[in-house]
Amino acid sequence: MTNILTSALMSALSFTYQPDVRTAYISRGRISEDRPIQSNLLRLDVSLDEWGGVGLWHWHYNSLTDRMRDKYDCQLTESDWGVFYNYGWEIAEGWTLKSEIMIRWFTFLFYHEPYKGTADHSMLEYYLEQALENPYATPLLRVRRCVHEKDYLYFRAGLRRMFPVEWFGWTEGLTVTPAAYIDFGDDNQRRLRYGGTRPDGGDWSSGVMSVIGEFTLSCPVNRNVTAYATLQQFGIVDDDARENTRHPYHRDYTVFTIGLKCRF
Repeated sequence: MTNILTSALMSALSFTYQPDVRTAYISRGRISEDRPIQSNLLRLDVSLDEWGGVGLWHWHYNSLTDRMRDKYDCQLTESDWGVFYNYGWEIAEGWTLKSEIMIRWFTFLFYHEPYKGTADHSMLEYYLEQALENPYATPLLRVRRCVHEKDYLYFRAGLRRMFPVEWFGWTEGLTVTPAAYIDFGDDNQRRLRYGGTRPDGGDWSSGVMSVIGEFTLSCPVNRNVTAYATLQQFGIVDDDARENTRHPYHRDYTVFTIGLKCRF
């Protein structure tokens, strides 16, 4: 009986580890770091069969340079934790709406003055991500609502399509995925990202913030590991936000990422 229960539990568990290196870091409509960073994603999923799944999530990144020390009294670093529930609703044959909701806790343990002098070193955020998977192009929606320390509402809408690629018959499993995203924010989110007021001194209102064009090349290394490379072109599209964005931040930027996705 014990062996049966252990086997059932192990078959319901999966673990994902995803390390990558990026030439810059994009965060909610802004280039938060324009120098290389290294990040690690850890994720434990527990399948509930037809009831969906639950799990634990952790993401950490660290700047590979020291240029932000004057602002934060350390290298730019962040360690985030979350618990989640996900579910896939099969609307029709080949059409599945995948949804994941998460509570995420952001920690900035070594910052002297995180986010412009705040006394707290953490933020709490509710997170929703949905994707309508289908044989054509997959629309995506991401919603982030911060309720502790900061108060903002952020949306991302996007579209992606994966294409198989074969070069000389030896690249079985190689894919290229173009995608496009557009970021929206409420007045608080735009104020946090682009300054307290618009260039004319007026208040911010909700609206479009930035866009991203993206291409990802993925190639399986073995049954558990996939290598990938991603090229992103970022741009702030709101005129007032562009005018308020100055060094060390950027109105437009190109970001390159290489990484591995390991699933067991």
